[in-house]
Amino acid sequence: MKKKFLIIFLVCAAQGAMAQVNFGVKGGINVSHFTVKESVISSNNRTGFYFGPTMRAMIPHTGAGFDLSVLFDQRQGGVFIGAGDEGLQFDNKGRLIREEKMVHQRQIVVPLNLRYELGSGDVVSFVLFAGPQLGVNVGKDVSELDWRWKTADLSVNMGLGVVLLDHLQINANYNLACGRVSDFRKPNTSDGDNGKFNAWQVGLAYFF
Repeated sequence: MKKKFLIIFLVCAAQGAMAQVNFGVKGGINVSHFTVKESVISSNNRTGFYFGPTMRAMIPHTGAGFDLSVLFDQRQGGVFIGAGDEGLQFDNKGRLIREEKMVHQRQIVVPLNLRYELGSGDVVSFVLFAGPQLGVNVGKDVSELDWRWKTADLSVNMGLGVVLLDHLQINANYNLACGRVSDFRKPNTSDGDNGKFNAWQVGLAYFF
């Protein structure tokens, strides 16, 4: 059994040594899907952005490989909370009186995606990719909401794209949070909950 694992390791190492590696830059927009408990506050999704360096490693003649990036990622949402010291209040027509506060999640994220490219790499090819993403918070908490971002969180990417002339990649993917990204407490109440930021992402990458 040990010999089999050793052989597999050596084969993977040899393939990695033969991989074609390209470095580049990537960026795009986040269309956030921010969810919280409706009975405490409600959310309004907003558009954010991401950008940073990236690299792609492909095993020749297989279409298989991976990409690794280090990105600055900002997501934002409008948070509606009920006004007043006694919790939620309503006007004479029964409509909720609420005010909106913006929350901004700023992170350094490191996505690692396995990828498979199909087609002629010299002209156009289609790519499928998926993998984990680690995010480290670099933003500030929101004191008005007693809002505290988690130090780090884990999410998963799933997406597809088109690679033109082996250099320009156009991609779309969904980033699914594996757990909460924040904890908060509604002002002047004991009600609290946590938030989760999922996002649709559309972007470009250019490999040199």
